[in-house]
Amino acid sequence: MAGFVDVVLRGLILVLTSVALGGVVWLRVVLRAEPYVKPDVPIAVALRAIAVAAAGAALAQAAIVLVGLGAIAHAHGTWPVAAFFETTFALTATAQVMLAATVAVLAAAMTRRAASGAMWTALMAAATLLVASSAIVSHAVARVEWRAALVALDAAHQLAVAVWVGGLAHLVLYGIADERPGETEPHRVWNRPPAVRAMLAVPATTSGSDTSDRSFAIANSTKCARPPTQSAAATWCTASSVASVTRHSSRATAWLTTADDATSSVALAVSAVQSTRDAARRAIVRASALTIAARMMRAVAVSANVVSKNGPSGHVP
Repeated sequence: MAGFVDVVLRGLILVLTSVALGGVVWLRVVLRAEPYVKPDVPIAVALRAIAVAAAGAALAQAAIVLVGLGAIAHAHGTWPVAAFFETTFALTATAQVMLAATVAVLAAAMTRRAASGAMWTALMAAATLLVASSAIVSHAVARVEWRAALVALDAAHQLAVAVWVGGLAHLVLYGIADERPGETEPHRVWNRPPAVRAMLAVPATTSGSDTSDRSFAIANSTKCARPPTQSAAATWCTASSVASVTRHSSRATAWLTTADDATSSVALAVSAVQSTRDAARRAIVRASALTIAARMMRAVAVSANVVSKNGPSGHVP
């Protein structure tokens, strides 16, 4: 029974740690989360998912430690706690619990306020170590030859899988959160990043006072982690916010254009493949029919030839 529980918990840990690391990569690479900017709704949702997954991984890893210690106690009749925590398995499991707890605390704290660059770096490092450390208790450690190389390859394999699987999980979560049924247009506008909300909420005009009000609204919407106390800081915050809006808008337009082109190319390719398949299928059927007809005609001809040769003697085969 202990072995079965251990296998189930290990599978659960693989899933949860993949969601944690894949979520961090999703935030930095896809959603372009930046330091010193308060997270918008999609980023906050991903951070909450990372916190929940990391907390679950910490609990599951602690449960594995208890299951292993309980199995030893059941076999020997005592609880060798000191000797157990001297093993590589127990030390690695304890480190994984601490790493998972660190990821959970950091992700939960970053959902409520703008995080510094150091916090983002710590979150990425802790999530990476959490996944890579699983290779220390894998089958690669049991090998006598090429142990270090095998452990490194196993760690790289687990990191790649975690980024891929966790990214897919967050992609699905992003689609569900962005397309909630019954959501009205004001809510959809509010779910956009702060700078984009300001662009949508404040109409674009050409007058000087309106332009300055619009820039002020954009600067306030970004909610910088360090509020400007001087005019130079305020000017920098406004300029960086406008530049960020322009950059994200250009990137979104380019992505949409690329997606439309890719969709058209895929549709044409599928149509061509389908037409080729239909033509090939018709050619095969036609060739098969001609082959069968030729064989039948040959059989009839052979039979007729035999009958004509044996006809005078009255022998029919």
